[in-house]
Amino acid sequence: MDYKAMEAARYAKAQEAYDKVPQGIKDDLHEALVWAKRTLTNYEGIGHHFELSYDPARNGKPEGFVASFAKPQWNADHASQPMPTAQEAIVMAVCEYLNGV
Repeated sequence: MDYKAMEAARYAKAQEAYDKVPQGIKDDLHEALVWAKRTLTNYEGIGHHFELSYDPARNGKPEGFVASFAKPQWNADHASQPMPTAQEAIVMAVCEYLNGV
């Protein structure tokens, strides 16, 4: 499998995971953050910090909110693709991360 196909497969898995998250979580900023922190804590322990930003345009892609998270001991962060709302960006960031995107 070539790189583009592998990347597309990872994005498809992340989208599938995103679609499985209850809509009520994706509709509420507080619930999205609670879900994200709980999910990441169960995956790899406590300590994740989140940041939200609005990306007016990135490489010609649609505008949207971007959620980034990291742990203090990491030397980088993980950022979501732009999403229509902040809470959707939080959920997508976690789904992408957990699926290797």
